[in-house]
Amino acid sequence: MLALVLLGTTALPQGSAAQPPSVGGCPVFPADHVWNTPIDTLPVDGQSSAYVSTIGGGLPLKADFGSGLWDGGPIGIPFITVTGSQQKYPVTFGYAPESDPGPYAIPLNAPIEGGSQSSGDRHTLAIDTTNCILYELFAAYPGSNSWSAGSGAIYDLEGYALRPDTWTSADAAGLPIFPGLVRYDEIVAGEITHAIRFTVPETRNSYVWPAKHEASDLTGAQYPPMGQRFRLKANFDISGYSPANQIILRALKKYGMILADNGSSWYMSGAPDSRWDNDDLHALAGVKGSNFEAIDESSLMIQSNSGKARQPGNYGVSWGTNQTLASMSTGATTNVSVSFTNLGALTWNHTGANRVQLSYHWRNGACNGSSVAVWDGLRTPLPDDVAQGASVANLPAQVRAPAGPGAYCLQFDLVREGITWFSSQGAAMLSRTVNVSTPVYGVSWTSQNTPGSMAAGSLQAVKLSFANIGSLTWTSTGSNPVRLSYHWFDGACPGTTVAAWDGVRTALPASVPNGSSVANLDVSVRAPAAPGSYCLAYDLVREGITWFSTQGAQKLIRTVVVSTPQWGVIWNSQSTPSAMIAGQTEDVSLSFTNSGSAAWNAAGPNPVHISYHWRTGSCPGTGPAVWDGLRSVLTTDVAPAGSVSGLTASVRAPAAPGTYCLEYDIVKEGVTWFSTAGSPKLTRTVTVN
Repeated sequence: MLALVLLGTTALPQGSAAQPPSVGGCPVFPADHVWNTPIDTLPVDGQSSAYVSTIGGGLPLKADFGSGLWDGGPIGIPFITVTGSQQKYPVTFGYAPESDPGPYAIPLNAPIEGGSQSSGDRHTLAIDTTNCILYELFAAYPGSNSWSAGSGAIYDLEGYALRPDTWTSADAAGLPIFPGLVRYDEIVAGEITHAIRFTVPETRNSYVWPAKHEASDLTGAQYPPMGQRFRLKANFDISGYSPANQIILRALKKYGMILADNGSSWYMSGAPDSRWDNDDLHALAGVKGSNFEAIDESSLMIQSNSGKARQPGNYGVSWGTNQTLASMSTGATTNVSVSFTNLGALTWNHTGANRVQLSYHWRNGACNGSSVAVWDGLRTPLPDDVAQGASVANLPAQVRAPAGPGAYCLQFDLVREGITWFSSQGAAMLSRTVNVSTPVYGVSWTSQNTPGSMAAGSLQAVKLSFANIGSLTWTSTGSNPVRLSYHWFDGACPGTTVAAWDGVRTALPASVPNGSSVANLDVSVRAPAAPGSYCLAYDLVREGITWFSTQGAQKLIRTVVVSTPQWGVIWNSQSTPSAMIAGQTEDVSLSFTNSGSAAWNAAGPNPVHISYHWRTGSCPGTGPAVWDGLRSVLTTDVAPAGSVSGLTASVRAPAAPGTYCLEYDIVKEGVTWFSTAGSPKLTRTVTVN
């Protein structure tokens, strides 16, 4: 097979890395969760022989699932998928202190293990595939508008959280049930990529990770604890079994099974499905207990309260709690935060020719997507070298959506530039189904040169480039023109509360249809009056109708530290006329506030005076026509935060008629103009006759 090289860096792998099991577009826990981690190379537990003998070395393996009915109910543990709009119902629990209080998004007509008349465990399971949340109940009985149950648990299928220590769940071991079920869709897919739930008659009064609860009074070391993992021995010959059963047996060798409840010996759990061949499943009885061995998976544990499992090899990565994307606009660039841990033996160098960087791939279709849509995503450098066992927390990264609308699988991956993608070496990727659509109000930000610091109250010149990726043409004139503006939020990005919503507007040079761009637009940004750390968020506004960001468009953000300048002014009002006579002197009224840290002395050495400049053309004007205007004297010293109201200032018009930009400025004589120190000028377009 020909390897396709993109961007001259790395090759598209011959096959995709193992993906986590999924349901309705949701992962059934991340790929590096303990349920989904291979254990075929882990050591045998020292108590393996004793455990197998106690459970029954001569007893057969039993598929406790199938098609049709048994004793009036479905064969296996059924589940149902729902959307995020599913009504949630309250639940009354028999074991309330160890149950998640809910409410639970389980329909009152959801299927129940054993059927509606069952007197058994009566498990009922529901998966919210909009939010990727799993709901599970034990001993569940529906009422008219609620449930009653023995116990219950709620799981984030994209996370790693385990039950608190000593807590049960809907299962005796305090484990989730659904991730351990054999589902016929996995047979159709050709692979089961997770451990399988199973039961034994007697367990010890203890548990091992990832279990959190015991259900026994027995103390003998010959009894396996809850959570104990077993696997089918590697030398067991599966060639005589059907293709469907071989898929199950391969999973038992690679992923094994986890002890989850007291029950019959070697009974493994699955979901009922009309496609199961019960006679074929019965053939699994040819596998005996003696063909299994207990394994020690303690080396996989990173933290006792997390299902995240250590992965083997040089290129191992564990993905932490990350921002997830459910939808994006075509071509849009979105800011996300990604956390991950180095589980491999290789130190990730953040510099050099073979540095490690964060990137991503897009695949067509919902996860697990098939064909590649975009292989080489944007690169995000690591902040420092990352040694084995070290983590990168909340790394800001950018993701650019595909150009065409549709459902895609976004897969975060790491790349060792010029050598390999981590996923091609067996490392887990972080996958998420994302719906990409063409928005009405869509913008893709290309570049900015916003400084990281600004003086309080100052007006900063910035250049921005961006493109219209929405269906709406941005009109530059008319009653509802589109303009560039911004917001300020308190704190570093993404910020918290709004500090200033309506920023200075910048007109577009012309109308911008879909697919067109604006390059290096000159934008004026006024900093907040108070010093501190802020998040500057650029946005577009369709005047009189909506801000683009409120319609789902991405803002362009930048953390800016606003400091108190030594020489700062905030202009409050002016009475400048719109027309003057050439060479004539006019008196105007000005009001302003000292926003700097230094006092303005009205007299003495280097006094502070009010003055102005004239520039050719309408504001902001071009070259200076007159730089040193008349000086106006302060009547008294002005302390920081002090204000001057209604100061009479004299302004002389230029000698030549024309259109000019009048810029009021303040000067500390012999030291500096305030504007050259970053302070804003007060401008007014004046026609000189």
